[in-house]
Amino acid sequence: FERYSKNLSDICRQIGVKPHHLRLSPFVRSPGEDPAVANLRMKAHMEEARYHMGKLLTSVQRKRWKSSHKILLVVLDDVNDESEIGWFQFRYGGEGDKINDIVVTSRSSQINGAVVVT
Repeated sequence: FERYSKNLSDICRQIGVKPHHLRLSPFVRSPGEDPAVANLRMKAHMEEARYHMGKLLTSVQRKRWKSSHKILLVVLDDVNDESEIGWFQFRYGGEGDKINDIVVTSRSSQINGAVVVT
C-alpha cells in the first residue's frame, strides 16, 4: 500500500495537484493479525485510494481541462506482475467509465511488449 500511495502521490504532483487532496488513510497492520486478513484490509485500502484518485481526476478534468475525453496517460514501466496494471485504471467519479489510458512496458516474457490499455 505504501508504494501504491506513493505512486498516486507522484501522479498528483505531475498534474499539479497536492497529494493531500487524495485523503489517503494510512494502512496499519495490527499485531498478531492474520496475514490473509491484513491482505484483505490492504486491498480495501487500495481500492478506496483508486476510487478517490478517480474522483480527484474527474474534478481536475472538469475544472482545468474542461474536457469529457480521457485526460491522463499513465506509463507503467518495467511491470513484473500483470495484476498491478488494473490498480492504475481510474474511473470518472471513482466508479464510472475509464478516465485514463495506460502504457505498459516490461522485460518480463509474461507481459507482451509495450501495451496500451484503454
